[in-house]
Amino acid sequence: MVSKETELCFLTNFDSIEEALKITLGISGSQIKKQHFSKEFLKSRVSKEKSFKLPLNLINRGIINPKYLGPEVEILFEDESLIAINKPPEIHCHPLTYLEQDNCLSFLRENLFFKKSEFAHERNFDPGLLYRLDLGTSGVLFLVKSKKDYEEIRKNFLSHAKIKTYLAIISGEFNQEGEYRHFFKAFGEKGNKIMVADIPFAGDSLGEGKIEIKKLGYKEGLTLVSVELGAGIRHQIRAQLAHLGYPILGDTLYGGEDSERLFLHAYHYKISFADKVFEVIAKNAPLFGRFFDLDGIF
Repeated sequence: MVSKETELCFLTNFDSIEEALKITLGISGSQIKKQHFSKEFLKSRVSKEKSFKLPLNLINRGIINPKYLGPEVEILFEDESLIAINKPPEIHCHPLTYLEQDNCLSFLRENLFFKKSEFAHERNFDPGLLYRLDLGTSGVLFLVKSKKDYEEIRKNFLSHAKIKTYLAIISGEFNQEGEYRHFFKAFGEKGNKIMVADIPFAGDSLGEGKIEIKKLGYKEGLTLVSVELGAGIRHQIRAQLAHLGYPILGDTLYGGEDSERLFLHAYHYKISFADKVFEVIAKNAPLFGRFFDLDGIF
């Protein structure tokens, strides 16, 4: 178990611990405030070589924990430009604090990926990550090794991402193949859910998004579909399928039947940049085989 605190000794005197943190470690006032230190502690005078116990999350802010605790992660492809992995369901793409260890970037750091990239010394929780998958979603996840490539691709991801095909298991028999365009708006606590409409929302919204749906199989009240994603809005596939009346199995947030997992998988991605084309398929979609045989589905 990782200790949540560490002892830190300053090599010079300061009028307060708050001043010491700001000057020696470059920690901002807002970051200090999030730790809920007492006013008395922050005003504590710092004497040379006196040690203080401080939260690791504060001292190592923006640093990815080098110890991974989670299921096996499959490496699908790697070369000098990028790496593609098959993200398991129920682990995060990246952490939000140093103490989090159940995420894809901790797996990559533990396996020395960042030593081969230009992001090795970045204080950033998502270095090189081209996009994110929801916690429950599995499948293809790309990270690039060059800052130049990262900036170029992220600036106009849609023009570089040629294929973004997902597999989903939905409730009911789906017979409405085709392209669907809807409008999106965040709502709920901290905007954690997405509202979908056939016409634009008034006021702030997330804009318009499209998906193309194909039926791949039907069995015992469930349909396996492929979904080609357009630009990509948070929860887009989940929210659109639910709006159409076909929530994803396991997606209780959007009215889906409870199950072992959210049955959404990033199956096939094709990305091009710097005169190169990278095409990756994640054939292993955990637990999908309980309902459908994925061999030869395309």
